[in-house]
Amino acid sequence: MSDYAQAVTEFYKKNLSNTSLDKSTLVGDCPFCPEKGMDGGSKLAVIVNPESFFLGFFRCLNRCVPGGFPLWY
Repeated sequence: MSDYAQAVTEFYKKNLSNTSLDKSTLVGDCPFCPEKGMDGGSKLAVIVNPESFFLGFFRCLNRCVPGGFPLWY
């Protein structure tokens, strides 16, 4: 894994709670749902495949935010 891919993965692991890695997707509790007044039990999925053009792209499974890359997070 490249240094950038490792840094992106570590960034999300540090900033998300209850993370789990499933193949090339990191899943954790969404920190944005409570801010939007939505159910706090939703998950945030992050692409951590170092070969993907979408490395670091996140998306709330509850759609409380449109999604984005680490700089937006």
